[in-house]
Order: sequence, then structure tokens, then C-alpha cells
Amino acid sequence: MTDDELGPTGFSGGLFVGRLFGVPVASLLIGWFASSLIEEVLGGHFINLAGYFCFGATGFLMGYRAERATTDFRKSGGLWVWILPVAVLIWAFLEEVRLFPDASSEFFLPPAHQETVLLLFVLPTFASCLYSVGILVASRRPAIH
Repeated sequence: MTDDELGPTGFSGGLFVGRLFGVPVASLLIGWFASSLIEEVLGGHFINLAGYFCFGATGFLMGYRAERATTDFRKSGGLWVWILPVAVLIWAFLEEVRLFPDASSEFFLPPAHQETVLLLFVLPTFASCLYSVGILVASRRPAIH
């Protein structure tokens, strides 16, 4: 990223918007691949447990590495990447409760082979939240010279 793409405060609107969509999509692809690999190695169906772990680790590590690579990520709203996914998750949850009042308990921990909502909404939102945590943790550590 060049200095002319940043505003006077170091904020880049394009970078922020790109992350709003890029972080959930990247975490969906990487987290799904990693959790599928764990399930294949361990021989079972653990998308709930493996999914939360893999998506969380993916989000945290992406944020941590992005911030350690350059501080522009924090300055460009990296700490706020979770807002849009959380808003979509809240909408999806409320819609699920409205349509299926008895199924609300299965939204975050669905039964085996019914994880569509978990994979498309819950886990990418979890990863986006931990992406922001990763940026925060990395920004608190002293720079490596």
C-alpha cells in the first residue's frame, strides 16, 4: 500500500471495505479447509468443535499477521471488521427464531450434517471478531527490529 492511498489519518476506505468482505470470505475458505482436514485425519464429524477452533485460529492469525506486517491495518479500521458480520449474524439469528422458534438452540451448535447456517454465518463472524482481537494483540506488542 502506498502513502497516497491513505488519508491524512492513515485511514484507507478501500482497505477497510475490502476487509469487511475479505476477512469473512477468506476465513470461510481457510477455516472450512482446516476443519475438514481435521475431521478427515481424526475420522469423524466434528464441524462444531473443529470449526470454532479452526475459524477462530484463522481469524486471529490473519489479523495478527496483518498487523505485524504493517500498522496500516489497525489505522484503517481493522479493529472494526467484526461489525458488519455481527450485524448480519444478528439478523440471521432473529430471522431463524421468527421462522423456527424451536430451532433457535441449534443455531450455534447444529446437529450433524445440518451446519449450513453455522458455516455461512456463525463461524465467519467468529473469525472476524478474532481477526480484530489479533490486530489488537499485535498492536500492543513492541515492533521487531
